[in-house]
Amino acid sequence: MFKKYRMSRKTHETIASIVKWQEEVFPDATLSKQLEKYRDEHAEVVATTNRADLITELADMFIVGCNVSRFSSRAALECFGDVDFLLRVHGISAHKFQRAIDKKMEVNRRREWNTLGGKYQHKETASDE
Repeated sequence: MFKKYRMSRKTHETIASIVKWQEEVFPDATLSKQLEKYRDEHAEVVATTNRADLITELADMFIVGCNVSRFSSRAALECFGDVDFLLRVHGISAHKFQRAIDKKMEVNRRREWNTLGGKYQHKETASDE
């Protein structure tokens, strides 16, 4: 007998949905500033000691990689390759990673953003995480 599975009606974030949001929220982003932001996110991954935080930081790297893809497919492929490598090294499943991206984008979509030194940063609020 086959089990019946309810399909989730929630849509998942994709590179296209993330890029569309980034184009609206960060219209003046540049490749150089996005690569700088990506390096910042990578440094946060390296500094992370907690697995839950690691998945969230990897989601941040992926999201910034999506913004990089607006300017350079080659650079974006390098970003995505880095993320894929780190996911494999840490044994993080695609399903868990997708959930982390969805959760992070839910938070990001609620945030207010400004620029600091040419890089976009979210304004700190009590409802951030």
